[in-house]
Amino acid sequence: MNWSLRLGKLFGIPVRVHWSMLLLVLFLSWGGGVIGVVGSLVAIALLFASVVAHELAHALAARRYGIGTAEILLMPIGGVAKIEREPARGRHEVVIALAGPAMSLLLAGLAGLLALATAGVPIVHALAATLASANLMLGLFNLLPAFPMDGGRVLRGALRERRGLLAATRVAAKVGRIVAVPMAVAGLALGSFSLVLVAGFVWLAGRSEERVVEARAAWQQEVPFEAAARHEPLEAVDATPFVVDGDAGWVAPRSAPGPKGAPRAYAVRRGGRRYVVLVGPFGYVIREV
Repeated sequence: MNWSLRLGKLFGIPVRVHWSMLLLVLFLSWGGGVIGVVGSLVAIALLFASVVAHELAHALAARRYGIGTAEILLMPIGGVAKIEREPARGRHEVVIALAGPAMSLLLAGLAGLLALATAGVPIVHALAATLASANLMLGLFNLLPAFPMDGGRVLRGALRERRGLLAATRVAAKVGRIVAVPMAVAGLALGSFSLVLVAGFVWLAGRSEERVVEARAAWQQEVPFEAAARHEPLEAVDATPFVVDGDAGWVAPRSAPGPKGAPRAYAVRRGGRRYVVLVGPFGYVIREV
């Protein structure tokens, strides 16, 4: 079931809004009369636009490094730019992560200048001041080192350069869980349900992404073919048929026997050496035996 509504595309990237955002709009605009409802809807639209700009900055920064973005999704706790893969380098992740807060802080500055220039026009001044404060909060809040928020990704990207993706993810996720605890406590003390939700998201999403990185690292223990053996013919030791990708040296099975969800192993031989091809959730891994 699709729980989101497509709003359109920006720079070729689909923008969708989760259905729960409609409940938020109704809650914020309820009971204020016609003028109050219109003002609330305009403020909400500007806030939506600010979140989209924040996430679009992430997406365009990722595009700079050849990484596509599947969609931008707006939710009550914020937005998500769903980039298609991890950045190849830690410094790339830092740039992509900082692009969103940088855009929010830039918008906060521009809206602040507009608020100062329109002090004599109450409606415009109020909207500009609201936009400035919302973007300032959005930019600074996302810089908290609470992985997988932007600040947490900056932390992981900085650590990746020396410690690698797995170790950096573990540290960033642990710091994120530490930050999530006082965040949740503050939310309960202030009566801010959204802050409690964000804290829960940080805890659960950070741990989930940590597990994915751990699984991928455990899987990708590839032992590559010897360079001299790449030109040798590949033959199956057993009766399983194989499709050979000569450029990459991978072996893709035409059939997929074995228990559902279990890694499958195929024995092959190349250049006098024996290999096992493991087929699992993260692709094909070739190990010499």
